[in-house]
Amino acid sequence: SQHLHHSLLSPHISFSHHFHTPSNTQMSELDELTKKVLDNKGVEGIIVINSLGIPIRSTFENRATVQYSAQIHSLMDKAYSVCRTMNVGDDLECFRVRTKQNEIIVTPVRDYMMITVQRMEEVATPQEVANKSTEEGATEEQ
Repeated sequence: SQHLHHSLLSPHISFSHHFHTPSNTQMSELDELTKKVLDNKGVEGIIVINSLGIPIRSTFENRATVQYSAQIHSLMDKAYSVCRTMNVGDDLECFRVRTKQNEIIVTPVRDYMMITVQRMEEVATPQEVANKSTEEGATEEQ
């Protein structure tokens, strides 16, 4: 039996946990969190995978679920390795990948990984934020 952290979002999770079947309580918590995240503007879908990369919840169709799960699982193993090598004793809290169309956000949730995909037109890039601040400053000066 594995120790479950008190908070649902735990930055101290190790992705190399042994697989175990989620309890009804864990599944209801994952379902509740999934609903909250899906309520955010621009979210296209969510996949929850276990430590083996197997999807246990998804709002995507099967093909997309399998593709995201396999690719993200592989990427997260490498990300954890880099994080622990570069910052001994540190752990990964969140991992983001931006493309021109989407942003993929991967977050540890208890013994699982939550993969959230959102449309980029709903997410301000750092350059857009900087441009908006510059424009607002110019407007205030007039």
